[in-house]
Amino acid sequence: MKSGESKRLCQICKESPFKYRCPSCYFLYCSLPCFKSHKAENICELETGKRKKESENVDTGQQEGQISNDENSEDEDRLSLSDLKKLEKCGVIESMLKNKDIRKMITNIDGAQDPEMVLRTSMKEPIFMEFADQCLSVVESKNENDG
Repeated sequence: MKSGESKRLCQICKESPFKYRCPSCYFLYCSLPCFKSHKAENICELETGKRKKESENVDTGQQEGQISNDENSEDEDRLSLSDLKKLEKCGVIESMLKNKDIRKMITNIDGAQDPEMVLRTSMKEPIFMEFADQCLSVVESKNENDG
């Protein structure tokens, strides 16, 4: 087993690589039986209820595309739909995403149990740092034009 591969195992059976992510709480699982086991534990429902309540508090008075002012929100760094569309239309970003190393780093970040730690490690790679800087410049230039 390669180093880091254990982080990509199903969080229920801890035997098979995960293939799916719970849409409610992002728990990683490999199969329908593991998903049913996860749902039976009711952890997911508690997390979903908590997230829904936080979302209702943040969404009050906001329109689509606005960024939350709640500094304590766990989603404060999440991009709006309009930011994502801007990135999708950027030819430079599209070209950079053709690089298999960048795609692999993004996949590793997405599948990690500690994505922040994997992101910090990825940011030490010049090619990934260049990609991140390009993404930020696209999003920031869009936000400056809105103001």
